[in-house]
Amino acid sequence: MKNVKLADIIVPHHNRHDMLKQFLDGIDISLFNIIICSGDSFGNNCNKGAKLAETDLLIFCNDDIVIHTEQLIKMVNASKYHDFIGVTQMASKGTRKYWGIGITKDTINNKYVADIQLQAKGSIFPSGACFAIKKDVWNKLKGFDAKFKTGFEDVDLGIRAMEKGIKTAILDLEVYHEESQSAGRFDNEAVNQKLLYEIYPSDRLYDFKKKYEDFDCVL
Repeated sequence: MKNVKLADIIVPHHNRHDMLKQFLDGIDISLFNIIICSGDSFGNNCNKGAKLAETDLLIFCNDDIVIHTEQLIKMVNASKYHDFIGVTQMASKGTRKYWGIGITKDTINNKYVADIQLQAKGSIFPSGACFAIKKDVWNKLKGFDAKFKTGFEDVDLGIRAMEKGIKTAILDLEVYHEESQSAGRFDNEAVNQKLLYEIYPSDRLYDFKKKYEDFDCVL
């Protein structure tokens, strides 16, 4: 009889082999499949990995995070009640806590933008550094939009998920995140940002923010 794992862990990987090893050292492979995809953009690597998955739950993890089996099991357990699950992160060498992604006003340019949140309040959906999503939901959303080249894919996915009423949660697990360690991480940042705000202009983001300003997704 085939040994059925709890979830497939999908790791988009570039050049930090040292961090990939550190990531893998924290995981019990008897409980999880691990799929490592490289050679393309963040989003395309994730999309390729999802196609190889064998279980009903996908857990996407950056290779520059440190996560342990106990934290992964909490994400699996949360998937019994939610379809799209993120985690809090400890970034900047553990000195800064990220909750999720929300919409804030850029007062300099007088526009609404999507940004990582430093508080629970205002966090609407998970960031792409570490999240779980049911495979049927991922397929319904058609995964990451390949037009984004390593940057803002998670914002686009999160907005689309919320607009489709996907049950979303963020667990306060404080996963350690080295943050943006791969070579070329910001090579396409300006292009990706331009694309994001063409799809989601300020007025649309404002309406999105108003709809979810009282939304509490943190467990």
